[in-house]
Amino acid sequence: MSTDFEIYEMEPADNDFKVELCNKNIIIEYKDGQPWLKRKDWSSNNYEQKKIKISAINNLSIYCDCSAIEIFINDGQIVMSARYFCL
Repeated sequence: MSTDFEIYEMEPADNDFKVELCNKNIIIEYKDGQPWLKRKDWSSNNYEQKKIKISAINNLSIYCDCSAIEIFINDGQIVMSARYFCL
C-alpha cells in the first residue's frame, strides 16, 4: 500500500480550467461558474459528478493520497471531497 500524499496549489489564470489526476480517475473542472468534481466509478467506468455554484475561484488547494481527495476552494470557502481507486 502506498503512503504517498500530494498537495497541489493553484491560482487559476483563466475562469475555466481542468485538472486530471490518477490516470483520469479524478477530474476537477471549473466551467460556466461551477466547480465540478468528477470521479470514475470503478464498476461502470462512468463518471459520478458533484458541482456547486460560485462566482469565482481565486485559489485552489488539492490534497490527495492513495484513495481520497480533498479540494479547498477560496481558502476553504467551499470544500469538496471524494474517495477513489486508481486502477
